[in-house]
Amino acid sequence: MSLPTVLINKILVYTYEPRYKFLDWIDPTALDFSYLSRNPRATQYLKKNFNKIDWEELSRNTSWDAIKLYLNYHNRPKHNYLSTNNNILAVETIIKNCFSNINLNLLSNNTNDIIVDYVINNICPKMDCYGSFWSNLSCNNNIKVVNYLLDKQDKIISHSLSKNSNTKAVDFLLKHQYKIYWCYFNLNENPKAINFLIRNPQRINWYFLSSNCNDVACDLLLLNKDKIDLLCLVSNINPKIIPILKENLDLINMKYFSENPLIFEIDKQATNIFFENKLLEIFKF
Repeated sequence: MSLPTVLINKILVYTYEPRYKFLDWIDPTALDFSYLSRNPRATQYLKKNFNKIDWEELSRNTSWDAIKLYLNYHNRPKHNYLSTNNNILAVETIIKNCFSNINLNLLSNNTNDIIVDYVINNICPKMDCYGSFWSNLSCNNNIKVVNYLLDKQDKIISHSLSKNSNTKAVDFLLKHQYKIYWCYFNLNENPKAINFLIRNPQRINWYFLSSNCNDVACDLLLLNKDKIDLLCLVSNINPKIIPILKENLDLINMKYFSENPLIFEIDKQATNIFFENKLLEIFKF
């Protein structure tokens, strides 16, 4: 029995990513391809500019289209940042290759459950107490990691934990405020962290808060536009800040802005054509 077309359309939406195009006020020639290779909405544009792809940076890109593109040309781990990629296709590649050619320091930042189990059981016992491994692990908001760190508090790197958005990590920090690095705490997107900062405005660091994409944090930024740091704002992925970026386009760093998915919007016409072609392929089959 064949599936109804409406149902197939819904399946396609969850199976394939939309087609994207640049916002009409974005000049693609001003963008940086290394940072653009990180952008989860840039894959179609990168395919058209294949020789400019930065494969190291693409290896960290978590979008399905991006990781498929990467794996078409690299069927085994070759670039460091693949270790941080929690897309299941990247994880399967890491596992299939028995964790060889993997950067362990970066792997500790991967939030995928399978990777986390491997890191906790096989890598943590062998690592020294200091270094980038533990710093990255302290940023990891997977609940298994947070539980592990709270059980072994001597392993915690406080400045990294201050950014950790897991609620259990934030609760721990708020109970032990002497451990908080306040500048990095301003990067924490957990609502409890933002609410604390609002109640304690002397702890707000506007430079770091400008990167925080929490909705309430962005509302606070919009109420204090004179305090926004544009260098950090370009990495903020909350759509609320688009008007500020557009108004200050001549002042922002386009290199860093290249990574921000907000420079794209869904290309409805191209997406519809893409899905129609996929439907034709299915019915032909």
